[in-house]
Amino acid sequence: INKTEIEIHELLMKLHRLNNKSVLITSVEIGSELFIVGYDHRLDSMFKVKYEVIDGTYYGTGDLFSGALFYHLLKDKPLKEATPPNNLF
Repeated sequence: INKTEIEIHELLMKLHRLNNKSVLITSVEIGSELFIVGYDHRLDSMFKVKYEVIDGTYYGTGDLFSGALFYHLLKDKPLKEATPPNNLF
């Protein structure tokens, strides 16, 4: 679903208010580009991470994403820095 930056901001804040914690949403289309968007409650900041789709069928990508994310969160990295693909290189 193609969203505007304002709609994304409103959705992130709505989800944040449900639990007063950080929020991460994958596969957000802004214009013709794909992003992971988030709100880090510790830094009180929003961010977006652009990524590109690689054609094909790949199994376990969600598991890989979650594992990489949680590994870096456990090392006390800020959410944006912990979010793949930021942490893969």
